Amino acid sequence: MYEVSMKPAKNTGIVSSFFTYTGPAHGTQWDEIDIEFLGKDTTKAQFNYFTNGVGGHEKVINLGFDASQGFHTYAFDWQPAISP
Repeated sequence: MYEVSMKPAKNTGIVSSFFTYTGPAHGTQWDEIDIEFLGKDTTKAQFNYFTNGVGGHEKVINLGFDASQGFHTYAFDWQPAISP
């Protein structure tokens, strides 16, 4: 479980984010999970992930509220793949 309590900044040109990363600096493949709030519209969150250095999985979610108006808890539960 990866969890953060945050209040993203609201302003053009700002990105507030939290992410996980492992990669060449750690002697492994580049894997990453990103959660980002673009300051130009903090009513949305952008999600992306990279596996073996390949990204391009962006998804923007409308939150239904302005995240910059207060602290909220955001989390994801990263589980190992389970084979059938």
